Amino acid sequence: MKELAAIRAVVLDAEQQQARNHEISHWLHKFNDACYEMEDLKDEFEIQALRRQVLEQGSILACRFRMGNKIKKANEMLNEIAANKAKFPLTQKHETNVLHRQRETYS
Repeated sequence: MKELAAIRAVVLDAEQQQARNHEISHWLHKFNDACYEMEDLKDEFEIQALRRQVLEQGSILACRFRMGNKIKKANEMLNEIAANKAKFPLTQKHETNVLHRQRETYS
């Protein structure tokens, strides 16, 4: 997904500018939501893969159709975020050490 790569390339700059620009902060929040959405989608794929080993062939098609729709919606969300990125004076900043953020969950 080239859109995701393009967004990630400017996240570091956006994080630095978000304190001074409310719109960038909002855009960054939407980006983070999209990342969490993609994580959930990946987790659901893994669950479906395990289910596929147990279920009959007929239900696999229904699973693929549902997952295809979810992928399409996630891709549309990323396209919108990538398009909105152009509104901000963000530059591509690359870190040599990539930090993996843990998703915060609340019960």
